[in-house]
Amino acid sequence: MHTLKGLPVDESTPHKGSAAAEPADDQSLLPSWFRDFMFPRPDAAETTAQAREREWTQARFWGFSSFLFPAVIMIVLSTRNDVVEVVYEEESCDWANLIEKTMFYIGAWILKDIVLNCFKWWWCTRYWGLSQEHFDLLIGPRHEWTDKEVDTLVQAYGKWNLKAMDAINRRAGHVVINIIRICFFTRVLTNYSIRLHSALLQLPIINGIKILTESGDRCWDVGKYIFQGARLFDGRYGRFNLVVVNFWAYAGRVVMFELLVGAKGMGDEKEGLLFMLAMQPLLWGDSAGELIGSFWGKHRFKVIGLGDVNQKSVEGTVAVFVASFLGMLGVFYGMYGEAVSSVFVCHPVLVMAYTCVVATIAEVAAPRGTDNFFLQVLSLLVLIASIQNSPSIR
Repeated sequence: MHTLKGLPVDESTPHKGSAAAEPADDQSLLPSWFRDFMFPRPDAAETTAQAREREWTQARFWGFSSFLFPAVIMIVLSTRNDVVEVVYEEESCDWANLIEKTMFYIGAWILKDIVLNCFKWWWCTRYWGLSQEHFDLLIGPRHEWTDKEVDTLVQAYGKWNLKAMDAINRRAGHVVINIIRICFFTRVLTNYSIRLHSALLQLPIINGIKILTESGDRCWDVGKYIFQGARLFDGRYGRFNLVVVNFWAYAGRVVMFELLVGAKGMGDEKEGLLFMLAMQPLLWGDSAGELIGSFWGKHRFKVIGLGDVNQKSVEGTVAVFVASFLGMLGVFYGMYGEAVSSVFVCHPVLVMAYTCVVATIAEVAAPRGTDNFFLQVLSLLVLIASIQNSPSIR
């Protein structure tokens, strides 16, 4: 037996006759033949330590393997003539300007993490009263966590308090960075070419940083600051879940601009409008869904994904639709107003309503960790399909 942060972990206990020997809740949603092939049942003599190592290895394998899906979509879209022209043959691309502005985004991303980590320290230790020892446990590496770490924190501070602390901290970061992204891609970058090129640059840079710092063994464990938004109740998967989330989300923005390049005849300003509208379900819908679901979600159902708790609620799902719809209304009428004329094939309110329905279904149906990709991309696809053949912005 050894200890982790002062918490005992028994590695010799046979891993049999318990719930751990059964498929995880999210795996039980899969067809039995698929589950047995992808997630073989453990040997009856398997120890707890062996089971934890097997489950960890499986989760990482399938998490990293999932990157193939958005990568294939990016590659397929990149073979289109209009995308090839922008990415490889665009003579007017100012590479110095592109790199300068992408580094500006990276700088804003780092500054955001500094500010949010200061907020997290105050929020957790001063407002909610976490001890410094427990705060260090919360922000440290997660890969050696067992259930005991979460149980210790729950016993010390209460589950509802921890859920409130965790959800508000995470959503604060989510809202701030997505507002920065929207402003960057629509105000700092002003044409379809540089938007796509910058999205392509951001993908390997940001995700390379996340992957390198996840374990805590490299770069002086700056991961304790980079993974500011790691969910407490995801346990040992907290940091890795963010690795998966970030790849899918950044890949989603590459796909969005690849799709918008194909519709570049609409003009750069209209492209910016569609991007801003398509980001509202991610910005406000996803945030409201977690907050409402965490505090007032009573009717819960299981979902597939990484993490120790894979559940969503009907109340949170309704909040996704309402917040997404209100966000789109605010952007369309509050920011553009009379400047927008005859954009969609039918009334804009109807278009935004059924776009938000699609986004809500995507948020529920997509495996946890991938929903940010589908929220953005499917919302944009619906909006593009709803555009007039020859739209104009006066």
